[in-house]
Amino acid sequence: MVALAPDDPALRLVHGRLLLADDRMEEAEDQLRRALDDPATRPAAALSLGRIALFLDRRTDALAWFRRALEGDAPEPLALAQLLRHGDLASDSREAREALRLAERDDLPANVRAHLLFGHAECLLRESAWMPSWAMLERANATMEDHFRHLGRAYDPAHEEHSIRQLMQLFEEPVSALDATKYAACDDPSSEDGRPVFIIGMPRSGTSVLEQTLAADGRLVPLGERPELGRIYEEVMVRHAQEGRFPLRDAKALQELRRHYFEMLPERARGTIGWTDKMPANIHAVGIAAAILPEARFLFVERRSWQDHYFSLFRHPFSEGYFYSSRIEHIEHFAGLYQRMAERWQEMLGGRCMEILFEDFVANPDHVKKEILRFLNLPASPAKPTARGAKAVRTFSHGKAHQRVEPARPFDASPFHEMIERRAKGVVRRV
Repeated sequence: MVALAPDDPALRLVHGRLLLADDRMEEAEDQLRRALDDPATRPAAALSLGRIALFLDRRTDALAWFRRALEGDAPEPLALAQLLRHGDLASDSREAREALRLAERDDLPANVRAHLLFGHAECLLRESAWMPSWAMLERANATMEDHFRHLGRAYDPAHEEHSIRQLMQLFEEPVSALDATKYAACDDPSSEDGRPVFIIGMPRSGTSVLEQTLAADGRLVPLGERPELGRIYEEVMVRHAQEGRFPLRDAKALQELRRHYFEMLPERARGTIGWTDKMPANIHAVGIAAAILPEARFLFVERRSWQDHYFSLFRHPFSEGYFYSSRIEHIEHFAGLYQRMAERWQEMLGGRCMEILFEDFVANPDHVKKEILRFLNLPASPAKPTARGAKAVRTFSHGKAHQRVEPARPFDASPFHEMIERRAKGVVRRV
C-alpha cells in the first residue's frame, strides 16, 4: 500500500495502524513517526505513538505524545481522554474542564464523548471524590451504552442466555477428541513441540499481568488476545447450525480444525516451547480447544472480590466487545454465565486445568508462578530459548511481556461496594 505512494502521510498513518493491530509494534512505530510530517495526520499519529509508549510502560513518553496530539488546528479528543486517565491532572484543571465541554458536543461520536467522561472520572478518583466520581462513571457508561445501541450491539441478557444454553447442550454428551498420546511430546521439556496455554478469565481479572509474568523469562511466547480460537468456535457453531451436526463428533473434522488452528498461529510461536493466549472470549471455545488440542493446558483466573472486579469493569472505557460493561446489572448477569461455563469446562478438563486467584498471585507472584510451571511440566529455570534459531521479533506483547513484572495491588473499590451490591442484587439468569 505505502509502496504505491511512499510519501503520503495519510497512507503512512493507515499502514501504521494496521501494523499496530497486527501486533507489529516496531514497524508500526516507524510508519507512524513518518506520518508526523503532515499537520493533518500528526494528531492521530501522535495518539497512536502515545498508546504504544503507554503499553510499554513509558508513561512520560506517552503523556508527551498525547500532549502533542492536542496541538494544531485539529486536536485529537481521544488524546485528551488519555491524558486525563494517565496523567496527574486535577478535576478542575484546564484540560479536565475542556473534556467536560467537549463531552457536551453532539457532533462528536458517543464513544469519544464517553472516553472524555471516563477520563474526567479518573481525575475525581485520584482526589478520592467518591460520589462525584461514581456519578461521572455512570454518565460515561450511559454514553458508551448509547454508542453500543447505535451499533446494534447493546447487551441483551436473553440472547446471551440462549447462546450459552445452546453451547452447553452441545457438550451434555461426550464429544470426540484427538488422541492425547499422539501429542504428548510436549510433556518432555526437551521436545520441539510447543504447548498452547490458554489463560481464561473475564476482562480486568488479572490475565494480562499473569501472561507477562509467565513470559518474562523467555520461555512461553505471549500472544496476547488472539482471534484464532474464536474463529474456529464460530466455524464450528455455523457448521452445526447449517448442517445439523456437531463437528466435534467427527474425527476427520477434528483434524481439520486442528490444522486450521496451526495455520493461523503467528510465526513467532512456531518452534517454541509454548505460547499463551488470553483472549477473554475464549471461554466459549474451551470445549473445542480441549478436543482439537489435547496438549493444551488451561489456566482459569478469577478475583476473590467480585465487587472490586465489577468496579474495575465499570471504570474501564471498553469501546467494543464487552457490551455488558456499561451496567453493573449486566456485568453481574454475564459474570454468572461466565462462571457457569467455567465450571462446566473445569469439570470436563479435569487435570488439564488450574484455578488461580488473582489476589493470591499479587500477594506471592513467585510462588504462584512456580506452581503454574509445575502444572505445565516446565522446569524452574529455562531449558531452552524461546525461539530456536528464529530472529527476535519486537511486538506489543513481546515488548511488554519481557519486562520484570511486579503485580500491582488492585484498586480498593470498597467505597463503591454498597452501590455495586445494590445494583447486582436480584439479577436473574435462566441458564
